[in-house]
Amino acid sequence: MNVRGGCKNKIERKTKKPNGVVATFNRTSNNKSDATKNGAKVKESDEKNSTSSESKMSPAQVFWAVLKVQAVWRGKIKRRLIQQEHEAASRIQRRFRKHSQSRPETAKEDTTKESEKDDFVSKSIKDRKEARVSRSRDWKEEGQILRPDYDSDIVIGKTTQDQLNLYQDDIVQTRWLAAQSLEANIIGYPTLKANELAKQKRALTDEEKATLKPTLRRPKLLVVASNLKKGHYLESHVTKKEKHILTVRYDFENTTFKGLMEQVKDTLNGYQRDCKAESIAFFCQGGPGHMYLLKTRVVTPQKIVKKGQEDMLEFFKELGDVMTRCPPQDAAVHFLGFHLLGNDQGQKLLDTLTEVVRPNIVRFEALLERSRDGRNMLEGYFDLKRFKFWKSQLRSSLTEIDWKDTEE
Repeated sequence: MNVRGGCKNKIERKTKKPNGVVATFNRTSNNKSDATKNGAKVKESDEKNSTSSESKMSPAQVFWAVLKVQAVWRGKIKRRLIQQEHEAASRIQRRFRKHSQSRPETAKEDTTKESEKDDFVSKSIKDRKEARVSRSRDWKEEGQILRPDYDSDIVIGKTTQDQLNLYQDDIVQTRWLAAQSLEANIIGYPTLKANELAKQKRALTDEEKATLKPTLRRPKLLVVASNLKKGHYLESHVTKKEKHILTVRYDFENTTFKGLMEQVKDTLNGYQRDCKAESIAFFCQGGPGHMYLLKTRVVTPQKIVKKGQEDMLEFFKELGDVMTRCPPQDAAVHFLGFHLLGNDQGQKLLDTLTEVVRPNIVRFEALLERSRDGRNMLEGYFDLKRFKFWKSQLRSSLTEIDWKDTEE
């Protein structure tokens, strides 16, 4: 077809590729290179579109990628710093070794200078302490603080001292009542009701006595000396197997009065903290008017108040403190194993102990085992049948006791 103005003939040809994509090629009659250029542009545009679609990432993926890059970079910087530190340390050590090997005398001089400096500092500190201690103090003399309004010649008058002595009894009574209220709270004893019934000054009925019983049963303590013949059977076979009956076995030769009191207190605290004993029985050796709680320490009325026997006196005072105050009439201390009341000195010893433990109220008794009161006292600690059998075996030469006869 001829067109005016030098128009070119346009030839269109369509071909099919093996995959079914149709490609259009524009070819002019005069210039074949235009077709090749157009085909190349088409291919480049397709490749750009495909790469742009593949390069798109979600914000989360971008975030984690950034974090990974930062971690890798920080790790690299850290490893570089560590390596530089190691190199610097090794370089310093190497130079110091060369320096010390080349000049050994200067190293010794440096160490001596440092030691002299330390000695000088320690001496200066000691000098300052001595100066601080030895300097004069106008406000203090011979360890006593002096006040301008204080006169050491002032003496308390006799009337003032008598008034203070009168108040001392009230102070002691107040302390005793405070200890009683504390024990009453522990064992559940009705102190107020007991005081009201005591003011009536009459014999209590059985119902009233039942209401005054504490909720916690007070313990009874059996103290046995180690030198007592076959004394270990008292705890294992003769003593009643009841929770409130406690046993203390102590070393007769090595124990002191203070150590014996600690054993008593520990045993009572093991039963109930800050609990007091209803009664204590000492099973030891003795005779008329004296007894031996410890080896070479005889207890007599004269020894208790004698100078140099303060530990013995303190033991019996503390013994009064561990006895019950709810009510105080129930507190009793018994001495078993010997006849203490064989002479007048025995009763004097019991009276002396009663005065020593004041303001606590404690009955000290040495009852005969065959008397009625003695049997009642023994029933509080022992099985009477087993106790009599044990007493009958004391003179036997056999070291062991056969308890089969008592089981029937």
